[in-house]
Amino acid sequence: MVTKKECEKLLEIQGEAQADIEFLEELFDEINKITDNPKDYTKNKMSEYLRTLLESPDNKYQLFIRELNKLSLIYGVSIKSIGGVQIGDIKEIEYSNDETSGDLIPNVKWA
Repeated sequence: MVTKKECEKLLEIQGEAQADIEFLEELFDEINKITDNPKDYTKNKMSEYLRTLLESPDNKYQLFIRELNKLSLIYGVSIKSIGGVQIGDIKEIEYSNDETSGDLIPNVKWA
């Protein structure tokens, strides 16, 4: 049986997911408008999010951090890491799942 507290948490997760869906729909609509009539748009007319993506499409780390912030808020998990960041094309990844150790160790297969 699912508890009342678990139901409340599920509804909270659903609300957060709905907000993400709405953001993605708005982003999708904005991209469609721009690509349908590119002459009518300049970077200044774009949302800040799209401008950031266009100006630094290779800056995967900053985009990752933005999403990691969201995940930390959702799950209540923060990560303290000094060094150890690897950036590249990942084919497969799986993280260690021993929360008692405090270690977050990726097993990565690079593309």
